[in-house]
Amino acid sequence: EHPQLSMATKVSMDFLRPRLDVLQKGARKSIYTLRNYQPVDNNDTFIKVMSPFLETCIDRIKMVERDFARMESVYKDFLDRWCLEEHQMPLNTLFITVDNFINDYIRAGKEIFNERERWEGREKKEKAENWISPPVYNFCTHLSIGDKNRRTTSFSVSSNPGDSAY
Repeated sequence: EHPQLSMATKVSMDFLRPRLDVLQKGARKSIYTLRNYQPVDNNDTFIKVMSPFLETCIDRIKMVERDFARMESVYKDFLDRWCLEEHQMPLNTLFITVDNFINDYIRAGKEIFNERERWEGREKKEKAENWISPPVYNFCTHLSIGDKNRRTTSFSVSSNPGDSAY
């Protein structure tokens, strides 16, 4: 995922593997401690509290190990496809490259969208400036000069709204 990718650019494989080993050792030591623990008195709740906590920790360590193994597999597959060695493109360099590509892709999409909006705005403005008003139909009722009691209707067509039919 993109938000996690920018954070992953700061991590190297050389840093991750030893940290996972430390977590595994800590879990093994805790299991050993719980198996060999002798309660101090009848009210001692150490095993009762620590057992569920240790189970949760072990599950999470296993999840991290699976994710790490999957990431390592995808990384090696990527290197294999591009005929590269690990020393040619370390994991954090790969993450940096992918992160830069995604950021550039998003920026290009935004620029294209903004340019399209500017272009459509110019098109609308040009249409408005070059707009020719449709003919205006004027219906005028007026008195005929020859007969004062008779009304006539005249009809005229004009391309300018201000033109009069008189």
